[in-house]
Amino acid sequence: MNLPHRPPFLFLDKILDIEKEKRGAGIKCITANEPFTETLIIECMAQVSAVVFSKNASSLNKEDKKIGYLGSIRNMMFKRNILPGDQIIIEVSLIQKFGNLIKVHAKAHVKGELLAKGELTFSN
Repeated sequence: MNLPHRPPFLFLDKILDIEKEKRGAGIKCITANEPFTETLIIECMAQVSAVVFSKNASSLNKEDKKIGYLGSIRNMMFKRNILPGDQIIIEVSLIQKFGNLIKVHAKAHVKGELLAKGELTFSN
């Protein structure tokens, strides 16, 4: 993962799949001593999106790397509680790209059961 975040603000445990600038998936495993809220689920969605939609993420030149900014959260719904031991799969996919704006559909699920879904908009 090539994110500017470091623990304790790097919430993703692993990136599972990436189709650059189209879609991707990541994992977050919830431990027993970790207070995890709905807000942090949204942050995980944003972090997966950042990996999928980052420009020049593999570049070694620091000036090439751009930071994206979360602009809006829309239609976010939470369907179940987060429990210790849950392994959350986060999936994001491109809805629309317009100039520097990127709109994605994000969803999180645990064992096939929907945890949360909604839309995120970023600018970079």
